[in-house]
Amino acid sequence: MESSAGTALPEINELNFNQIHTTKATLIPADIKEQMIYQRAVEAAIWGLPAVNYQLMFDELVKIKGNFNQVVIWPGLLDWKNQTLTPNQDVIYSMAFFNTKDVGPVVLEIPPADSGIVNGSIMDYWQAAIEDVGPGGVDKGKGGKYLFLPPGYDKSKIPNDYIPMQSQTYQGYTLMRSIPKSNSDEDIRQAVSYSRHIRVYPLSEASNPKETTYIDASNSVYDSTIPKHRYWKRQQIQSFRQEPGFTEQCCKAGKSKAGSQLRIYAAVL
Repeated sequence: MESSAGTALPEINELNFNQIHTTKATLIPADIKEQMIYQRAVEAAIWGLPAVNYQLMFDELVKIKGNFNQVVIWPGLLDWKNQTLTPNQDVIYSMAFFNTKDVGPVVLEIPPADSGIVNGSIMDYWQAAIEDVGPGGVDKGKGGKYLFLPPGYDKSKIPNDYIPMQSQTYQGYTLMRSIPKSNSDEDIRQAVSYSRHIRVYPLSEASNPKETTYIDASNSVYDSTIPKHRYWKRQQIQSFRQEPGFTEQCCKAGKSKAGSQLRIYAAVL
């Protein structure tokens, strides 16, 4: 097997990882093959961080009785309980997690920027940006129906009034910010109310969509910080198994020897 640069990678079964020389703080490879395994493990771990963070955010939603194709919302300015990465304290946050594997394409309805403004981004499982929404996005503030598509979806089936968002993964999410005019109680209330005009539902239900479920996360500790211990490694390996497209350097994970071995490399760390 070769890396993207053409360098031969050692086979996992050529090494006995119990014999790799380590200290409490540092792994010290005994030879070039062990060094290459370690370097590939570091690469796999770094590339996997966005997927692990996605999974942690979704797991926190499940803890407060939420699920895919719903909207989790913080109906007020954030406090310490929101332990997501780099949040701001002057906007109203909401997120929706998509999963198209079973239900097919999922619709995200963004309201027009009239009584309020929502800015945000749609990302895949690996947190690769697909497109922005709101005044700075495709709809330019007019609102619109964004359609999150599974890998390989036949675009000829997409209705004309939808904005296709082609994803390389079955899962993904959108992070949205409703912008209050000020920090006054009334302006914050209006920004929260505006956020609740966002809708999420499968395209298969578009003729009669159910009411979108909103999950209030304001009273819960929502912690998606990435731990550096065995839980993190379990999360990363789980991420590799769930979705295609591990890195730009590899063939789709689970469909190539390279993808399978890099999943194992990550477990070395």
